[in-house]
Amino acid sequence: MPSTFAETAPIEEVITKFKKIVPNPRENRSIVAESDVHRKICTKLAEALNKRYDMKVIDLDAEPAEICKKAGELLYSLFNGLHTEFLTIAADVTRTLSNLEVLKKYVDAANQRLVAELNKKGDAGEAKALENLYNLLATEIDR
Repeated sequence: MPSTFAETAPIEEVITKFKKIVPNPRENRSIVAESDVHRKICTKLAEALNKRYDMKVIDLDAEPAEICKKAGELLYSLFNGLHTEFLTIAADVTRTLSNLEVLKKYVDAANQRLVAELNKKGDAGEAKALENLYNLLATEIDR
């Protein structure tokens, strides 16, 4: 398999290739008990990680067991980091949306009071300008 396969092949083909070598506990399959398969998988992962970070993160000259260990540790760290980062961002987005809802309520109430006051004073032009400004602001908040 050429080294550019994963970058250029259709995703369906990549998945099919992975299904042949990656264990599937639902089918009672484990990684093929051949050290050569393990070595190749770990080396390919290590090469990909080194390429991605444009540095020698994993020593490809190390023993196969060490390459597998380092590749596994790095992938575990990346996945945990991504999961943690996702949860942090999700919480930030939720808080921001909640803050926007509170802001919208304040803007709505302030707009209603100002328009009522302007209409009471008979200043229709100013009331219309305020309504236009409110509509623009409300549209941004709702976006």
